[in-house]
Amino acid sequence: MLSTRISYECHDHKLLCVRSYGKELFYIPGGQRESGENDIETLKREVLEELSVDLSQATNS
Repeated sequence: MLSTRISYECHDHKLLCVRSYGKELFYIPGGQRESGENDIETLKREVLEELSVDLSQATNS
């Protein structure tokens, strides 16, 4: 059962997609919760893994 959902919001009809080096297909970044993680920890880890963006200083507000 999935308990974490991320909503993608389109701005100007644009959606963030990712393409790995050497690949032709794009995908929407995401993943699964690891054992013991809460929602915020999962989000921060997945964004770091998929997009190389560190949200460790982000707030929960």
